[in-house]
Amino acid sequence: MIVALRRRFLGAELVTDVCTPLAARLDNLHLLVTGSKARMRWAVRDPRELEAWGPGIRLVESFSYFDDPEPRMGLPSWFGRFPLLNRATSIQRYQLGARPAASSRDEVRRSTL
Repeated sequence: MIVALRRRFLGAELVTDVCTPLAARLDNLHLLVTGSKARMRWAVRDPRELEAWGPGIRLVESFSYFDDPEPRMGLPSWFGRFPLLNRATSIQRYQLGARPAASSRDEVRRSTL
């Protein structure tokens, strides 16, 4: 799907949550215990893995929910102190290919605005 997005929206950015295989397993255990039929089926060990999925896919920014202390998080904020859990779920920003070059017509239109 990400490769299809890159083809269709060349130069766009994608911001998405990513979880590690450990986080997916823990979430699936929680879903099983609560009786939900939903399951996590996608995870990555390293967010840079997606860069190999197609030319032009580039990780621009990566941050964890625990990078900045947030008192309202309460007990879960302690997860950030453990390296294994700190990056279990995180937010990634990817560039999906280079932006297409503007045509000379687009340049003229911008300069007259």
